[in-house]
Amino acid sequence: MSLIRRSPIAGAVALSLVITLAALAQTLGARRSPPIGAARISISHAQVNPDEGTVLRAFVATGSLNNNCLATPAETNFASTGITMFCAPRNPFGQQGILVSVFFPNTPPDALILDVTVYQEGAKGYAQPVLCGHEQGC
Repeated sequence: MSLIRRSPIAGAVALSLVITLAALAQTLGARRSPPIGAARISISHAQVNPDEGTVLRAFVATGSLNNNCLATPAETNFASTGITMFCAPRNPFGQQGILVSVFFPNTPPDALILDVTVYQEGAKGYAQPVLCGHEQGC
């Protein structure tokens, strides 16, 4: 004879709890963050400003002039301490978008590859980056 009495109600509650926790775990595991409209762009040595040598200036047309923009390095074949990067809205070539400026401590190699994750509030899309200097309005 067992000293522990099994109650059908306790069993049902325990089973219900297990099912609820399993469903919650599945829901949380499958949950994804909403897309924020960021994109990854590839920048090369073609965007290094020849007048500045160690400065890369890449204009990306977005269809927006919103001041709220972000740029962060993603991948590169030229990792170096002291790289500074920022983005700012610009309107060169009659197009609205962002200028991604990267300041390298040394001259980047001809085979430079720099992938950057960019975001601009109100962007309608992200075009291929092009070199943009002061004379173009960047």
